[in-house]
Amino acid sequence: MFKLGIDKILGDSMSPNIKDGNFVIFFSSRKMKITPSKIYRLSHPEFGSIIKRLSFEDADGNFWFKGDSPDSTSLKKIGAITKEQINGRILLAIDSKSCITFL
Repeated sequence: MFKLGIDKILGDSMSPNIKDGNFVIFFSSRKMKITPSKIYRLSHPEFGSIIKRLSFEDADGNFWFKGDSPDSTSLKKIGAITKEQINGRILLAIDSKSCITFL
């Protein structure tokens, strides 16, 4: 099954690529390929629904994410993320002027 969704971004952790107040379109499917350097929507036990960039997959099959901004929550603080916690991949961002950026 293929799903599309939209989220409004709160915060600047993904700036300058995705800014506070932007909207993002994401998709998810069971067969979604998880690729380093792409941006994903995550379900985090402490931070809730967050959007971060995939840094790497470790030897145990866990995924490690970080924000684009140097002020973002650290990769270590976010911690290891399982495949089940990945809710979708971000396709594009829409800013307040309706400009679209493909990610």
